[in-house]
Amino acid sequence: MTRGRLYDASILIFLFLAIQSSLLAQDAAESGAGAHTAGMPLDPEAILRQLQNDVLRVIIRARVIAEDDTVVWNMEMDELTVSGRGVEIRLNGENLAVKVQFTPYRQEKDSIMLVAQSQNWVKNANNNKLIYQTSLKSLSVTTDEPVLFYPLGVDPDNGNRLNLELEIMISRYNLEKEPRRSSDDGDE
Repeated sequence: MTRGRLYDASILIFLFLAIQSSLLAQDAAESGAGAHTAGMPLDPEAILRQLQNDVLRVIIRARVIAEDDTVVWNMEMDELTVSGRGVEIRLNGENLAVKVQFTPYRQEKDSIMLVAQSQNWVKNANNNKLIYQTSLKSLSVTTDEPVLFYPLGVDPDNGNRLNLELEIMISRYNLEKEPRRSSDDGDE
């Protein structure tokens, strides 16, 4: 079979399946069954409640810590996401760029698989070379459990260098109990 015919055949199969599933959905709706029996409620309020149950709140506190454990710089990010959709933080400095994406995956009731993907670009001040590093880490956590992540690694004997620390906490989001904070609340 040539590539063109294979392409045409796959389009025909796709169209057949799309029409077939459309007819099945129409039959189910006419017979009183439908999306509700498939696990999706028909009531818009019920749909919103279901979506709200899937929302996760991701709080990221970024800190640059000096050798004497003093915090030189900090910031906080508060984002809403759903399971499988990442939250990204980017930090740019004179000789450094860090991009980290945290993706929570719901496992059980309060258990979450947290995947952290880090990309770092560091320019060596002595020879002007750019070094690229990447890492991928996963960790099973529970909701409301703070987790520390060091995208540049940790070196306790680093002399006069600084460490970048990211604290991540994932919790369930409840619209009635936890209205989303705005960035100008002044509680930093």
